[in-house]
Amino acid sequence: MLESFYEDSRNFYEILCYGYIKGNIDKKYFKEMYKDSLRDFIENSINKEFYTEPTTKYTYTNEVYKEFKLILGEDMITQENSCNGINHNALFDDLILLYLYEIDSVSGDDIEKIFAPHHPQLVNNVICNRRNKTSYLNENIDYIKYDEKTGELSITDKGKREIEKRYQGRRK
Repeated sequence: MLESFYEDSRNFYEILCYGYIKGNIDKKYFKEMYKDSLRDFIENSINKEFYTEPTTKYTYTNEVYKEFKLILGEDMITQENSCNGINHNALFDDLILLYLYEIDSVSGDDIEKIFAPHHPQLVNNVICNRRNKTSYLNENIDYIKYDEKTGELSITDKGKREIEKRYQGRRK
């Protein structure tokens, strides 16, 4: 189950990086939101082997990672255990939205087990912060719905359209 989570996460970053390279995602926003988490994810000992060239299948992720290394400088990008500046709430909102696009709904308990078995509070923040103006659960954004009675998260039609808009087109 944990390996499946890491593979899903690698695929998630590959899709995001493809959108970044193709200009489907705002580059300034992407850099602010993902540069640190992308670095931490790739340099994690569990994932490192999957990004080794020339055999990696995650070519878009590697391309963006290298670009960020050039922008930030080699010593800045390779800091060990650096999570400063990462917006975990935004990361998990995006990750959960993509996951819900594939499965439609999931319980809050299950999503904690899938996405953050060692840090359940990070996923729980997706639900707890639903009244924040930037939350995907906020009624003004309305990409994800939370059923208070069942504890289920589900993607809205607006959320599905947002994912389709972000990732339209084919990989080349």
